[in-house]
Amino acid sequence: MKLNRSKCQEILELVLDSSQASASGGETQAILSSWSSALTRFANNGIHQNVAEEGAQLMVRVVLGRRTAKATTNRLDRGAISHAVEIACRLAQLAPEQDLPGMPSQQRYSRFQRSDPETVKLTPRERAKCVEKAINQVKARSLNSAGFLSNQVTTTAMANSAGLSTYDRHTQAEFSMTVLSQDSSGWAKATANGIGELCFEELAEKAIQKALLGQGPKDLEPRAYTVILEPAAVADLLCFMLGDFGGLSVISSRAF
Repeated sequence: MKLNRSKCQEILELVLDSSQASASGGETQAILSSWSSALTRFANNGIHQNVAEEGAQLMVRVVLGRRTAKATTNRLDRGAISHAVEIACRLAQLAPEQDLPGMPSQQRYSRFQRSDPETVKLTPRERAKCVEKAINQVKARSLNSAGFLSNQVTTTAMANSAGLSTYDRHTQAEFSMTVLSQDSSGWAKATANGIGELCFEELAEKAIQKALLGQGPKDLEPRAYTVILEPAAVADLLCFMLGDFGGLSVISSRAF
């Protein structure tokens, strides 16, 4: 689901206008996100799956004195939005008291062009041509491969009763490939703002070289070894943490 700036603003204003928290001296925050993604998956040197999905989610958070709570919904009609606001207000009344920072007022942000038109319009046939470049290199070495190529458009908008309002739309293209020999494997992955920034032949060669270097593995004695992770591997590890680390989880004693 692709939401433009004006539609996002309309939905966020509806949240703020219908919030009982704002009317009673409290604070209200709304975060609206939508996404549209597509993926081509391959294995055994051949494409076997094309999938696409889209969706949206609205998160409403209210603050009543020292109490706060939030509610989410994936329906964006007027009734569903009003219901989410009502649920958040009810939950806030039942929440335990805690020290909470005030919501930020209007801010000034630098503008970035993060939406790539070519990535937005990328079709299954065009993704297949990109994947074919990488697979052909693997076939030339008599090796096997599996992986995926995806493209996504994400929109995020936020507003609160203190005057903050912001909007962002960005694209992402991601390619991952695992190359296998009889007794080894090699992996390469890259993520970019636009599909044109990915070099499929270069990534395929990187995975191929890892697979070739790993042939003829030998047993290692069990002990501590220093392991150096490449940037793509570190990025994957950090992605798992993004949803779990934040100020609210610290305040709520849910972080470690």
